[in-house]
Amino acid sequence: MNTFTFKKNFAPLWLAAFLLALVTVLSLTAPNSSMWLAWLIIGAIVTALVYGFLTSHAKITSSHLRIQADVYRHTVKLEDIVQIREINLKLEPTLHAGFRAWGTSLPTYNTGNFTLNNNQQGFLFVSSDERVIHIQTKNDLNILLSLEKPEEFIAALKEAHANS
Repeated sequence: MNTFTFKKNFAPLWLAAFLLALVTVLSLTAPNSSMWLAWLIIGAIVTALVYGFLTSHAKITSSHLRIQADVYRHTVKLEDIVQIREINLKLEPTLHAGFRAWGTSLPTYNTGNFTLNNNQQGFLFVSSDERVIHIQTKNDLNILLSLEKPEEFIAALKEAHANS
């Protein structure tokens, strides 16, 4: 089993810091209200964002590709993979995230389920437009990943795919 880590983008952590600052300001302006509930909710969101951000990875097993990206997970059977390649999203605008179905979308950070500009479904963990791994499946699902070592991931996935 091979495990690969995602390329880190600190946008989610800035979002978490902004949310904490916002709740702090709100609690100072309304000290007699029940801001403890807001603190509890924001604290849970921040904890989930930070934990997911720090533990995101992709695992290649003998039969599956398992992706844990923030709080989103996706598993693909290796036999369902049709194409694996490295792309530059600046050169392939049809694979850009379009409509977000379920996920996180920030200017330099997209995670979760999206409808892409080509109207196909996509599962994304993209923190950079360059050196993105594009995996096409039999059911036209596009998986786009920003990983630390894309060449090693592609080689390991192709080897596992050939042996499945």
